[in-house]
Amino acid sequence: MLSLQLKSGEYLTIGDDIAVQIFKQSGSVFRVEVKAPREVPILRGAVREKGGADRPDGLLTRQPVTPSRRRHSAQNAEESAKRREFRAALWERRAEELEAMEAVLDRLDAAGDPAAVGEGLRELRSHLETVRSLSGTEIIL
Repeated sequence: MLSLQLKSGEYLTIGDDIAVQIFKQSGSVFRVEVKAPREVPILRGAVREKGGADRPDGLLTRQPVTPSRRRHSAQNAEESAKRREFRAALWERRAEELEAMEAVLDRLDAAGDPAAVGEGLRELRSHLETVRSLSGTEIIL
């Protein structure tokens, strides 16, 4: 199968009797003009397939992906992976802080000394502030 890219106004010929010209209208809409002998049937694909005919072999079912679209998709995937990695690290840090808070609470539970309790409460407050600051971290990259 031959694949061509045509600019608006360009045309191609098929044999000596058929010419096809392409015009871009707006967005993804194109106007196609075909000059062919009257005996050559010209049907829109949807009409042909509605009539029970199969799709001609070798035609694409969708538009091929352009190199710029492929690059854009790869960039999006890379940015998404970075955000997932960042979130995972953030959750790991939060878990570590919560574990540290739990350890302090265990020490406070076992401590009978008021000075140790005061020190433990300050440490807890510090861990809590860290967790709060992590919660406010934006994930925009």
